[in-house]
Amino acid sequence: MDWKPDKINGRLFPERRFVSFFRRSDRFIFFSILADLILPSDVVLDLGAGRGRHADFEFGHQARLSKLKGRVAKVIGVDVDPVVRHNPTLDEAHVIAGDGRIPLADSSVDLIFSWAVLEHIANPEVVANEIDRVLKPGGWFCAYTPNKWGYVGICVRLIPNSLHATLLKIVQPGSRTERDVFPTVYRMNTLRTIERLFPRPKFENRSFIFNGQPAYHFGTIVGARFWLAVMALLPYRMGQSLFVFVRKRAPES
Repeated sequence: MDWKPDKINGRLFPERRFVSFFRRSDRFIFFSILADLILPSDVVLDLGAGRGRHADFEFGHQARLSKLKGRVAKVIGVDVDPVVRHNPTLDEAHVIAGDGRIPLADSSVDLIFSWAVLEHIANPEVVANEIDRVLKPGGWFCAYTPNKWGYVGICVRLIPNSLHATLLKIVQPGSRTERDVFPTVYRMNTLRTIERLFPRPKFENRSFIFNGQPAYHFGTIVGARFWLAVMALLPYRMGQSLFVFVRKRAPES
């Protein structure tokens, strides 16, 4: 078995000492839900796929869970960064042009997912319209992003984008390299915004807020326990992460 020690999460969640996932991992929860939504015949779109950096360090069950290639008919990735063409988790890749248009046909994909991308989107209406356009009726749009009013979202917005890469090395050591840090705007990161962008009755909204593993803990167990306590005390709307699950309703016959 592939096993790698996890100092902080292993202290907080004993199962992470000997397996690849743990009970409050955002990615474990998110991709477990996706596993119930995808079908082998589906065409899936990874919106903001990037270079597929998680393939560098995920292993075991967690890696199998988050890798959709080979489990569906096709995984297409799109991103504004041309590095997406080298993403090993995709069957097909495209670069999004400056107008934000996704280079796919109308109603051509069964499910769209996006991991840690919505916080970087400057034009939410454009992106929401494109999601609506390419998604088949009955299909799902699924996304993980920090909640704007969670402690992560608040802390990040208090710090200039130019300092994010430097500070991440201190508060979240080993989490990301500088090439994986991008400017954030937080314009698509609340339950209310998702409800506005994907309104009823055209869409069925099953989004929710979730408190996952502690972040920005300076690589210390004291820091991690502090943020766990903060998350336990804050009200629901100030939870750490926003999980977006929106289904495009099929037209009534």
